[in-house]
Amino acid sequence: MGRIAGILVVLAILWGGYWFVGSRAVLQGVEAAVAGDARFTATDIRVAGFPNRFDTTLEDPRFQGAGVAWAAPFFQSFALTYKPTHLVFVWPETQVVAFPGGVVEIAQEDLRASVVFEGISALRLGRTTLVGDGLEVTAPTGDVTQIAAIRAATRRVDEAGMRHDAAIEIDGLVLPEVAREAVFPGRGPEFLAGTLRLDTTLGFSAPLERASLQAAAPLVTEITVNSVDAAWGPMGLSGQGTIRSDARGRAEGRLMLTFENWPDWFEMATATGLLRPETAPTWRNAAETLAKAEGDPEDLTAPLIFQNGLMFFGPLPLGPAPRLR
Repeated sequence: MGRIAGILVVLAILWGGYWFVGSRAVLQGVEAAVAGDARFTATDIRVAGFPNRFDTTLEDPRFQGAGVAWAAPFFQSFALTYKPTHLVFVWPETQVVAFPGGVVEIAQEDLRASVVFEGISALRLGRTTLVGDGLEVTAPTGDVTQIAAIRAATRRVDEAGMRHDAAIEIDGLVLPEVAREAVFPGRGPEFLAGTLRLDTTLGFSAPLERASLQAAAPLVTEITVNSVDAAWGPMGLSGQGTIRSDARGRAEGRLMLTFENWPDWFEMATATGLLRPETAPTWRNAAETLAKAEGDPEDLTAPLIFQNGLMFFGPLPLGPAPRLR
């Protein structure tokens, strides 16, 4: 019994020593990262969590970039001592983001994320998650946008680390009254909240790992939309398809989209200025023709085409195709 107790004491001492060495390394690493970038500041940095975690807290963190600044009362990260490549990040209940146009205040009941890296040396991105509940975003004008819940996740899907699934879900998106009236003029309470489900697979020009990120950020070369489903009142949007980067970096491919109750979408596009008054009749006539061809005058299915540096919705030109890189 005495020998067992002695072994346990030695193991406890060794484990405690490991924690103190590890926590010191974490602290020095964070301090060096903050000190090495003039854009970041924090009034205090500390590591706690003995004996099983590395809990890192930055007090009053600040970021000042080109045209944007961020500040919060604190920011925390957590990692188990035996899983140092699995990090959990926690934001405070309030934070602010400043732009040249003013300050945006963000409040939430809960906002946290996790990142899992693979391999101590390579630090290849394995998977990530983001969870937020009860978010309120207050614009400089005082208008408030609400999000009941947001969920996002990514995961590596190939051995090379160049393809990742990425998905996001947003529930209970409520626009400020002034914005809602601008987008849906004269509409009733059924247009109050919206939802979004987006499931994609992203291809990158290089693995998402420490070596490639230190050299240059990998570029998105392919976007496969496995499914998208959005709803706002009686309006719905669904679709799928793939677009890739062509030799000049512009999008190439197509997304097949279905607009439920397309006349409501048309009115929204007109109200927000997405459609110019002089071209709106042409768009309406084309939409009516396409919808009737599909057999349902209220639903419109047509491809969003990216080809030869240009973008089309069905046969109608939209302008230059966006750049992926």
